[in-house]
Parts: sequence; C-alpha cells; structure tokens
Amino acid sequence: MRCTIDLFGELSEAIVPVHGVICTESHDEVGNEDKRIARIARDGKGWEMDQIALCGTVLGRGIPMAFMGQEGGESKQFHIDWWNDRLPLDSYEADNGRKKIRAWYRKMNEIRRNDMWAFASGTIDITHIHNDNGVIAFTRDQGDFVVVLNFKGNTWKDYNVNVARRYREIANTRWPAFNIGGVQESSRGTDVQFVNSVHLPACGAVVLQRAP
Repeated sequence: MRCTIDLFGELSEAIVPVHGVICTESHDEVGNEDKRIARIARDGKGWEMDQIALCGTVLGRGIPMAFMGQEGGESKQFHIDWWNDRLPLDSYEADNGRKKIRAWYRKMNEIRRNDMWAFASGTIDITHIHNDNGVIAFTRDQGDFVVVLNFKGNTWKDYNVNVARRYREIANTRWPAFNIGGVQESSRGTDVQFVNSVHLPACGAVVLQRAP
C-alpha cells in the first residue's frame, strides 16, 4: 500500500491531479488479466473490497472511473478481444449483496455531487497510513471531509487518524443499507460530535463531514 501512495506522490509532481482519471480497475489491470477485485481480494472479501475501492475512487481527487460492473461487484474478466461480453444486469438488481454495493456507490456519488468543488479539485491530505493495520485516512478540502479505509479484517474502536474537529458520520459500509454479510457494525452514529478518533469496521470504510 505504501508503494502505491509513494508512486502517487511522485506522479503528483508531473501531472495536474484534477485532470487525472482515478480508478482501481481498467482494461490494463483486469481486462487483459483475470484479476477483478471482487475475484481476487484477500480473505474472500471481494465485494467489501469493491466498496472500499469505490469509496477511494469517488471521493479521491480527480475524475473517478468505475470499470464495467465494478459498482455491482463484478468478478468477470472483460478481455479486450472478447467482443460480445455482457453484464449480468438482472443479477445486479436481484442479488442482495450486489444491491448493497450499488447502494454504496450511489451514496458515494451523492456525497461527491453535494460538494463537487471539494472532491473534484479541493485539497487532499493523507493524515494516517499504517501498513500492518491496513488503514489509510485522508481529508478533502482542508479537512471538510475525512475518508478512512480499512483493508484488513480487524474492527477498531477509537482509532486515531490524526483529525480533531466536530464531525458527523455520513457514510459507513456497516450501516444496514450497505452491510454485506451482516458484519458487526462499528460506528459512532450520525450525531454531530467532537471527533479525534473513529470507530472503523473490518474491511470497510467510513466518511465524515465537518460540522459548523
């Protein structure tokens, strides 16, 4: 994970971030090879990892792109030479897990649409990264939003991500509408409160918005 962040740091010197496309899957990664996140993610948590990936993609800085069914937990390879591939759209509508991934994707886009400037071109700062824990946190637009991603299977209470302000939790992958597999909820709730740590679900994501 750190090498990825370091690479983005080097690239940031050469490109304008707001003009770049941000994605976790494309034809290069998962079209030419059978390596969809939903298929190969650790511990069989492919759909949960798709939720994390979509969160970082949509709320990161730049132009977000979800690749061919990623918003529905797609695990199928779409090779560049396979001309008649189809998405299983009926499954996206009927499967409860896929519906929750799609609901999460809609929620991320709703958050982005509600403050387009903050997410399209506002500042982005990494406040915490811990390889062993598998946790990364970043803020958008001078701390107006906090995004925390947990790539591993530990649930954390009062996890310090180096923020200290009044925030409200506006999205959590373990809320019932998004919770895949009935995993234990870890949340501070939606009330405005002074936050200097977060409750962080296993293989999940939390988004906070600064309160007035």
